[in-house]
Amino acid sequence: MVANRALAPSSKLAIEQWAKEEVYLGNSEEFQVQHFYRAMDFMLEHAGSVQEEVFWSTANLLNLTVDLIFFDTTNIYFETEDMGDSALQAYGNSKEGRNDSPLVTIGLAVTWQGIPIKCWVLPGNQHDATTVERIQGELAGWGLNRVIWVMDRGMTSDENKKFLQRGGGDYILGEKL
Repeated sequence: MVANRALAPSSKLAIEQWAKEEVYLGNSEEFQVQHFYRAMDFMLEHAGSVQEEVFWSTANLLNLTVDLIFFDTTNIYFETEDMGDSALQAYGNSKEGRNDSPLVTIGLAVTWQGIPIKCWVLPGNQHDATTVERIQGELAGWGLNRVIWVMDRGMTSDENKKFLQRGGGDYILGEKL
């Protein structure tokens, strides 16, 4: 579905015809849009392990040294009247000044070469500094715990400094002059 959006944008139902005529998927079975939705559900359920495997495969292929991790967040607002029941969409402090709209927070960690490590979609009503412990903990589970973290001033707090120093960790945080 991602390739379809990038290469031949059309309706979700039109993906069936596109896959039939333009894509070789290694079998003669015709796919229906429901198959792609099921694949997306599977990917969502296993997103963490998929991201980890993709990162380490890329790191090995490119012979990356991961000793410095840059991390930052931003938020995105939705122009909608009905927020539904999503736990991610929440009113918060918009970086674009759109405090009248629900938000989600997007986080991204990259190597010093700019290679993405992992991305996160988080609730939109949290301050940047509250994401640090979760992000660092998840990447420590990948074996990325002896690194130098680089983050902007929005991540700076006494709690985060103490947390990042645990286990001999290092950090570079932006500070107000």
